[in-house]
Amino acid sequence: MGCFGLDDCLENGYVVQIADSARDSAEMAVLIPSRFDENVSARELHPNVNSLNPDGFKWSDEQVAILNDFAWWFQEYQDGIKTSRPRMVIESVAGSGKTTLVKELLSIINRFDSATKTIASAFNVHIAKILKDEIKDQQKNGFRGLETLGNSNSVSAGGYDIIRSHLKAQGITNVGMESSVEGKYLVLSKIVLAEYFAMISKPDGVKNANVGEVIRIMKEVCDFSQESKPRYRNQYMKLARDLKKFVEALMGQGFVPTRSKSKDLKEIKRIYGQIALVQGLNDTVLLKLPKNAMFTLARDVLLRSMDTWNSEKEVFPFAWTKSYSFSDVIVARVSGFAEGNEFERAKFDSNNLYPLWKTLPRSVWSSDDKKLKTNMLFDHLSKAGLVWPPRSKESGKPTVSAPSGKPACEVWVKGNQMSVSFRDGLAASSKIDGSRACDFLKYNGIKSQWPRNNLNAGKYNESIVKKLETKFKSAKGGFKLHGSESGDAVIEESRSKVVVSFSDHTWLPIALNLEPSADVKKDMAFVDEIQDLSTAKGSLIRKLIRNDGDSGLVLVGDSRQSIMQFSGSSATSMTDNAVASNCVSYPMTICWRGSHEVAHSANRVISNVLETVQGLWPQTEFPDYLSHKSPSIETWPVGKPMESVGTDRLVPMVKQLQEENPDVEIAVLSRVNQPLGAVILDLVTNGISITTPSGKDGIVNSIKPILTNKYVEPKSPSQE
Repeated sequence: MGCFGLDDCLENGYVVQIADSARDSAEMAVLIPSRFDENVSARELHPNVNSLNPDGFKWSDEQVAILNDFAWWFQEYQDGIKTSRPRMVIESVAGSGKTTLVKELLSIINRFDSATKTIASAFNVHIAKILKDEIKDQQKNGFRGLETLGNSNSVSAGGYDIIRSHLKAQGITNVGMESSVEGKYLVLSKIVLAEYFAMISKPDGVKNANVGEVIRIMKEVCDFSQESKPRYRNQYMKLARDLKKFVEALMGQGFVPTRSKSKDLKEIKRIYGQIALVQGLNDTVLLKLPKNAMFTLARDVLLRSMDTWNSEKEVFPFAWTKSYSFSDVIVARVSGFAEGNEFERAKFDSNNLYPLWKTLPRSVWSSDDKKLKTNMLFDHLSKAGLVWPPRSKESGKPTVSAPSGKPACEVWVKGNQMSVSFRDGLAASSKIDGSRACDFLKYNGIKSQWPRNNLNAGKYNESIVKKLETKFKSAKGGFKLHGSESGDAVIEESRSKVVVSFSDHTWLPIALNLEPSADVKKDMAFVDEIQDLSTAKGSLIRKLIRNDGDSGLVLVGDSRQSIMQFSGSSATSMTDNAVASNCVSYPMTICWRGSHEVAHSANRVISNVLETVQGLWPQTEFPDYLSHKSPSIETWPVGKPMESVGTDRLVPMVKQLQEENPDVEIAVLSRVNQPLGAVILDLVTNGISITTPSGKDGIVNSIKPILTNKYVEPKSPSQE
């Protein structure tokens, strides 16, 4: 929209005089307001800006100002005047045409330089798909630098690509996603919680020394939950679920643990104070754990994730220490444990909590077969959901066993001495740190007598044992350690790929400072629904673009629609992300979806609500909810004034509207489904066709069980 009516432009201050003569001169230029340079208040319409939108209508004043500033900013960057491409934040009300605007901004880049590496994405999968379709159209028009992020085009997919590229650089190419049943952070939370109770029940390595303390804590947890009958197992599982919820809330806030426990706990407590109420953590059962244990446990889960994110070894309790064994953990009973009279007396109470080491049948417990015991215990551990990634329940593969055949490498430890044996010359010649394994031992003071008797002896060195284990654990025959707590049993690795969580996509690149390779970083990024971005998600966006200062970023959203605080965002997310990215703010306040009366009605309702809310919280700063307005076009429909009517008048009103305009689209909205039942019945019985929302939570799906139940004749009048 390059030309405006002269009177309108004078009224709004959009005209500057460039001729020597005054108002009587014909040489007047209409300029468009500009924001990105404080020394320039208005500019001519840039030739790369179309005056009409794709539908053939003029852009609004606000839209053309954004498009024009974007084009001039990009131009000045190319000319070396500006040091970066455009950086904007667009505050757009619902129905203001933001998607159409983004499409035109992409077209402008294509007109300037089709090789500009660009992404257009959102965290909302639905919006990301819309933008993905537009990307395909732009690519057909020659925009070769425009790319999608992964398959979904969501910003989270960009985080997944970063993780996968770093794993690939480490030689790990088999990367998978967690299932929806047993997610990574639920399993890690269960592992850390099981370790916590084990260390309470077995202080200083003495078995069953303090089982009563575990019972006492669980009783307090049950009392807090106000259950009529204590169910320790239920509350044990709720503790794990709440811990996972708390951990993911911390991730959403961008918290990254350090190696300073005191510093971390102070920061975790501060974050908890800010988010507890909004994220439903103010009454968590975790609060009943003694000595603020919930904060320590949450930190432990995050540290465990950081330490094992790229490990091809399975994660299970106490794999990180020799002071405890995985068999010491406290677990909730699941199907597959030994049954009936064969079950060793192990319950803490009648609610099915057990020390894992006591879950063996008596027949196995009395056996001297250490391999069998370890095998069954680890199987119970896996069934209790304390192994990551979860093993297939269908495979039936033993989780712990002795390796088949002679081990490729065996280590014996006695006191402060160790000896090492290789199965054959091939194993002894395997490379460790660039040298043959036998030479590696020699360089580290483990004297070799190979090949006479294949024995290497010297002072015990834990780091050498770890390197031998890492090298030979996946070799034929595996690695075997004698003299450890686990006896002669060896946990064989079944993990064939690294499995990541959806939450990892946005958090791990920040927590581990994983950077995309320079060749995949983008010159320009467009991100929609920015009001719902948590701190971690905002940081991820900045990782996806070039960090040399010349990249561009356009953030689009509506702070008035910030409703995702339960998932880590905040009321100030839009402003915070804009400030962090040095964006210039632009408004889009015109809604194209309704008549003048619709806009007026919305403002009246919001005005009444605001008056009430501001009375309750007078010190709180609220967004400008009243900036929503309809287009100032003479032919724009006025619409009908707002009315308050009962449901009994709904059918006549619908019929009248349909008679006046057979093509009219009418929506009946309700905050919950229940009141719509009678309305739907009334409309349908009066011959008015309807549609209902689809998806798993749709109204029709909610009544399908009733519709599909077999009809049974009532046996008595009372059942009719």
